[in-house]
Amino acid sequence: DDYLLLTDIQGLEDHHGEMDFKVAGTRDGITAVQLDIKPAGIPLQVLLDALEPALQARLQLLDLFEETIEAPRSEMKDYAPRYGTVLIPTELVRVLIGLNGTHKRELERKSGARLSVNADTGEVHVFAPNKQSFQEATDLIDICGREEIAVGSRQVVEVLSLKDFGAVVQLHTEEMGLLHISELSDNRQEKMEDILQVGQHIEVQCIGRDLRGNVKLSRKALIPTVSPQSNYQ
Repeated sequence: DDYLLLTDIQGLEDHHGEMDFKVAGTRDGITAVQLDIKPAGIPLQVLLDALEPALQARLQLLDLFEETIEAPRSEMKDYAPRYGTVLIPTELVRVLIGLNGTHKRELERKSGARLSVNADTGEVHVFAPNKQSFQEATDLIDICGREEIAVGSRQVVEVLSLKDFGAVVQLHTEEMGLLHISELSDNRQEKMEDILQVGQHIEVQCIGRDLRGNVKLSRKALIPTVSPQSNYQ
């Protein structure tokens, strides 16, 4: 029963006292509490007694804050960090993430933002260092969420990298697709470098998706098949 409550926003009471009780909130109520104690426990009444002086201190601080700014700014500075959520169809989450997360990492590299994807709800949480980064990230996500590559559709793609087994290309939806070496032409190819170059633009056709949902592309599907003509009249 013998105790004294001190109200402060410094660190001395944490060093000399037995309890460090932090109370955060607004004029309407408490939003968060946090407690550090040194003894085995604190009587509930001590905590209850601490809430009233905490309220008075909070109101005094809010009065000082409002002398400088009465309400949050309606528009943040362009250089201020941004956070927001973009919702896309759940069936297109695999498009956004890409093979082993490659497409998601590419979007992060281009925009400078960080993405956290909830595959169950289609929510994409965007953490950006500034306004431009946030806008670029949300635009790229929006492109992925609006359109899915249809099987049989044609488009011009850019070759991003060459592998022994094929080429990784970028579609107009910002999604990445795989052009397997067997889908280059009817002729057997030994090396991708003999046919394609990084940065080259080629026309391909979507021929389906693999078990992971990644786009499968073909170049030879667009090459007309020439039927051998008979030598007999």
